[in-house]
Amino acid sequence: DERGEEDDDEEFDILDIRADQRRSHADQMSNIDDLPVERNPAGLPEPITSWQDAIGRGYLNKSLLDKLVTAGLKRPTLIQRHA
Repeated sequence: DERGEEDDDEEFDILDIRADQRRSHADQMSNIDDLPVERNPAGLPEPITSWQDAIGRGYLNKSLLDKLVTAGLKRPTLIQRHA
C-alpha cells in the first residue's frame, strides 16, 4: 500500500542522512587509534584493523562489507575492532 511505500522511502532517506553524517565526521574520528583499550581475558584474538581484515579472518562477508560502506562506515569503530 502507499503508506508502506512512504515508510520505506523515509527509512532509506534516514539511512542516507546517517551515512552522509558519518562521512562528514570521519576526520574527527581519526584519533580513535590513540584511545586506550583494556582487553580481558588474556589470549583474545588481535583486534581487526579494517573491514578487509575482518573479511580475511572470516568474520564478515563481502555482502556485509558493501552494506557497511554504503552506510558510511569506512572502518571499524574502536568497539567493533575488539568485538
